[in-house]
Amino acid sequence: MTILNREDSFNHGAAKRPRQLFRVRVERGRGTPAEVVCESGRLTIGSGAEANVILQDETVSPLHCEIIPDGDAYLLRDLQSSAGTWMAGMQVKEVILSTKAHFRVGGCELRFEFLDQERDEPGSYVRLGKLIGASPAMRAVIDRLLKIASETRRCC
Repeated sequence: MTILNREDSFNHGAAKRPRQLFRVRVERGRGTPAEVVCESGRLTIGSGAEANVILQDETVSPLHCEIIPDGDAYLLRDLQSSAGTWMAGMQVKEVILSTKAHFRVGGCELRFEFLDQERDEPGSYVRLGKLIGASPAMRAVIDRLLKIASETRRCC
């Protein structure tokens, strides 16, 4: 596993970046390193020596795609690769990455995930009547209440 931080040379620009740990793991195929933990910044994926994650796959372009910060989210962006970047069976040019996302580059499957447990899908929430839970803690409370309510049986 390789750990990269803001000071590493692959980061670019002076734009405000989220301070969010994320991991990219090669789940199918061969990559060097097989797993990268990154604090923030730009992470490149490809078959060339200039990529941060180098995939040993002849269908992968030298600089195939990148993961870049965008406000408080991260984008997966295809870099005009010959084989395309794929997510959920669809070819993507640019997509906001969810908390846990799988994507395909050539014949390799990769997984992106945030390592901070407080991070969650942008705009996701759970509702119970007028109660709205947007934070992970409140969503857990509402989920538990809904489960208890569905299990409650009349005793009289």
